[in-house]
Amino acid sequence: MYKQLISLIMLIMVCQSSEASSLRCNSRLVKEGDSAFKFRQVCGEPDDVQSTVVYRKRGIGSLIKTGKRTKVLLSDEETIAVTLEKWTYNFGSNRFMRLVTFENGKAVSIERLGRGF
Repeated sequence: MYKQLISLIMLIMVCQSSEASSLRCNSRLVKEGDSAFKFRQVCGEPDDVQSTVVYRKRGIGSLIKTGKRTKVLLSDEETIAVTLEKWTYNFGSNRFMRLVTFENGKAVSIERLGRGF
């Protein structure tokens, strides 16, 4: 009995994690990594769009090979602008709303929100 309960809990967790990283619109599926263009094609226009620009630092460097070892030499740091868009889809009161976050035009997360209206 205990093993069956653990198996059921693990199955539910796997189903929830795969559900969160994809979105079904009509009979088609979109997922993290897909473009904003594909989301518009498959799911239509979102009900709400929020856009922001965030600034992130990243290191600039080069790889140096010394024998069998490889080292990364960071020579500088640069600040880059990243465009974030949060799209909300409201599919009505029979389905959960979804919040899709895009970074530079690619979906990086799909979150399930409360019931639609």
